Amino acid sequence: MKTLKLLSFAVCFTLISVSVYGLVGVPIPKTPLHNGFGKACNQTAMDAWQKSGSDIRLCWEIYDNVGIGVDSTTAKLDILDSGTTFPTPLEKIIRTQLSDAPGDFFEIVNGTFLPGQYIPVLRGHHETDNRTALFILGEILPANDDSTRPVVTFDARRVGAPVQTRPLFSWTSFGSSNTKMTMLPNGNLGINTTSPGAKLHVVGPDNDGTIAPIKISSNNNTQHMLLDGNEIDANVTLFLNANSSNDVVLVNGGGDVGFGMSPLYKVDVAGTVRACTLRVNLTGGGCDYVFYEGYKKDELSVVKDFTEKYHHLPGVESAKEMIKEGLNVSNMFTTLLKKIEEIFLHLFDFDKALQGLNDAVDNLFENDNAMEMKIGTLEKENKALNHKVDMLVERIVALEEK
Repeated sequence: MKTLKLLSFAVCFTLISVSVYGLVGVPIPKTPLHNGFGKACNQTAMDAWQKSGSDIRLCWEIYDNVGIGVDSTTAKLDILDSGTTFPTPLEKIIRTQLSDAPGDFFEIVNGTFLPGQYIPVLRGHHETDNRTALFILGEILPANDDSTRPVVTFDARRVGAPVQTRPLFSWTSFGSSNTKMTMLPNGNLGINTTSPGAKLHVVGPDNDGTIAPIKISSNNNTQHMLLDGNEIDANVTLFLNANSSNDVVLVNGGGDVGFGMSPLYKVDVAGTVRACTLRVNLTGGGCDYVFYEGYKKDELSVVKDFTEKYHHLPGVESAKEMIKEGLNVSNMFTTLLKKIEEIFLHLFDFDKALQGLNDAVDNLFENDNAMEMKIGTLEKENKALNHKVDMLVERIVALEEK
C-alpha cells in the first residue's frame, strides 16, 4: 500500500507538472530533471523517479508520454511489470480502488502463469454487497441514437482478417472446463456446448414438462412453451399459425405423425377424428368397370354360400382383420362402392325379370278379357239356343195334345 501511494503521488505530481508547463507556455526541456530518486530514464526525458529495488520507476518524456517501469515509452501510458514466476500470484499491471471500499477494486492482470506470455485480464472484485462486480458501459447522446451501428461491439479477429477456425468468444464460470456459451466463426451460437452445429444450438436436460433446454414465456409470464431435442410442451393450448393464414406442413421430409401414440402409418390417431369434410384419395381408382359390358358379377347364390360360410361379403376384410390391422378407408370405400354397383346390376336383372312378369300378367289379363267376351257370347248364344229349345218343346207338347 505504501508503494501504491508513492506511485500515485508520483503520477499526480508528474501530470500537474505537465499541466503547469502547458498553461504557462514554458517549453518542455530536452534534458532530464532529477528529483533525488536516481537517474533519468533516457537522454530526452523531462523527469524521472527511480526507487531502489525497481519498485517504482516513472518516466515522463518530452512527448507527454508517461511510462512506469520502462526506460522509453511507446504510448501515452506505458507500463512494464517486472514479472513474477509461477507459482507466485498473478502479475498485476494496474489496480484501482476507493479508500472507503477497501474490498472492492479493479485490476488489469496477466491471465497466465506461464513465463514469457501475457494474456490481459480485466478483473473486477466486489465484496461490499451482492451487486455487479464488473460493469462495461457504452454510452451515447440522444442526438446520436439514430443509426444501425451498435453502441458496444465485441470484435474477435486475426491480424488483418476474420477468424476462420477458433471460437470467437465463450462465457465460462471458473475456467474453460465449465463453459456456458460459445460462438464459432460461422456465427453458430452454442449454449452448454462448445461445438454448436446450428445458428442456435442448446444442450440441456430432457423436457419433463417443468424444465427443458429452451423455455419461451409470454410478457405476463403466464404462458410457457418448453422445448428439447424431440419434445414441445406448453402449459396452455398450443397453436400453430394462430395469427396467420399460411399453410402448416408436417413431416415434409418423410416420417409419420402420431396423435396420442407412436405412428405406424403416415397419420396415426389414438382417438376420434372429427371433420366437416373428409376427402380421401383412392389408391386403386374407382369402380366404373362394374358397368362395362361383359363384367361378370357374383351370382347371389354364390354370395349367399360365401356369407353363410365366412360371415362377411366376398372381397371385404373380416372383423378380426379389421380389429388387428385397422380399416383402410380408401380400399374399403372402393370395395363397398363395387358391392353397391353390383347390387344395382342385380336390381337391373330383377327389374328386367319383373318387367317380363308384368308383361306376362298383362297378357293373361288380356286373354282373360277375351275369354270373358267369348264366354259372354257363348252365354248369349246358349240363352238364345235355350229359348229356341223351349219354343220347340212347347210346339212338341202342343202337337202331342192335338
